[in-house]
Amino acid sequence: MNRIPDYCDNQQKKIIHMLKNQLVKNGELSEDGYRDLMERHYGVRSCVYLTYKQATAFITDLTAMGGVITAKRKTRRPSAPNIIALVSPQELAKIEHLKKDVQWRYPGGYWGLMKKVLRGKDRIITSADAMRVIEALKAIRNRQQAAAPAVEKVGDPF
Repeated sequence: MNRIPDYCDNQQKKIIHMLKNQLVKNGELSEDGYRDLMERHYGVRSCVYLTYKQATAFITDLTAMGGVITAKRKTRRPSAPNIIALVSPQELAKIEHLKKDVQWRYPGGYWGLMKKVLRGKDRIITSADAMRVIEALKAIRNRQQAAAPAVEKVGDPF
């Protein structure tokens, strides 16, 4: 049986404090004003003593005053040094797309670039390899676009 807890949970407390801090920072509410508001509406001076329903209503009140509930950004945990990410199909598709954008001077130009960028390897295996090739292709494409003469479009005079 799902039963509503008697007191507010930790998630609600975090949201209340986040909204309070936003409103205090913006000058729309003071610390004493926050506690007075809670006491006036719910008879308590701390959100710890709010019931689950009261906390939900108080969160609604704070958002109506201008507070915005934002998700906390999750930081990406660094991978262990012995874990290697393999190349993804999306990275390979990006490489193929960039290969078509580049004007190659020589028939084996792409393979020469790959050997240079990948330090002698002739295959893209890891995600890091793919990123090196992608960045090199983007640099070549950007250089070619910058060096291309600007074509002036002339409209039909009639």
